[in-house]
Amino acid sequence: MIHTGWAKRYWAAGQLAFMGSANESGLSFPGLDPAAARWLADNRGMHAVGIDTCSVDAAKTAAKGSHTTLLNLNIPFLENVANLDQLPATGSTVFALPVKIGGGSGAPARIIAVIDWGTSAAAKGPGPRLTLVGVVVIALATLVFNLV
Repeated sequence: MIHTGWAKRYWAAGQLAFMGSANESGLSFPGLDPAAARWLADNRGMHAVGIDTCSVDAAKTAAKGSHTTLLNLNIPFLENVANLDQLPATGSTVFALPVKIGGGSGAPARIIAVIDWGTSAAAKGPGPRLTLVGVVVIALATLVFNLV
């Protein structure tokens, strides 16, 4: 999961601040560089990637290199993931539960994280606990996968 901190713009100032503009030519938000996407795939054994922005690629990226890199490696990704600030850096397992949509290349997904408070980087707490990631914006999270 990639926590850029960008999602706080949505809650603090609304959709326009989150997207950067009301029209496509003015969109402005960070993303994952394609070289970083490749590095994560090669060095971290990723099963999926999640990010708290509108897209895994930055807004000004015309080629959509991270989309292509990840999908060519059969690594699905989640976009618009909320509440990543509540997820510890280590010691959690994230599950994405997409809605089944026939013929689609993506779907809304509920995302949950099981946090092991005994081994996580989070504050100490009693035993494993189920925590929702994206309690409010979860319907906007999109799981993107390769159908080819």
